[in-house]
Amino acid sequence: MREDDMRALWDQINVIISTTNDILSIKKEIAQEQVDTLIPLLYLRHGSIQGAVDDAMEILHSSVEAFDSTSQRLLARHHQDEVVHNKLQKFIDGCKYACTGNLNWRSDIPIL
Repeated sequence: MREDDMRALWDQINVIISTTNDILSIKKEIAQEQVDTLIPLLYLRHGSIQGAVDDAMEILHSSVEAFDSTSQRLLARHHQDEVVHNKLQKFIDGCKYACTGNLNWRSDIPIL
């Protein structure tokens, strides 16, 4: 299936996972003087770490909302085709599992 909404789901999941990683690893990145991730870049815009984290959290929330609304739109569009609908639901669930799996994996890694 090649639909813009499928690409949008994939893009939003990438934003969710990468933003989550950048938020959770900020202490480590500061300790290692890394400046090539989201929080340091947002810091340049806001002039404060808290402002950068707040902005990153807004990006995260917006991406989750976009993912959820796109998922619902796709499922509604294909509700009459049970096979496609079920495959879409599995894909959507897999994307959500990737996000929660990322959080679970990150919880096992010590953060400085």
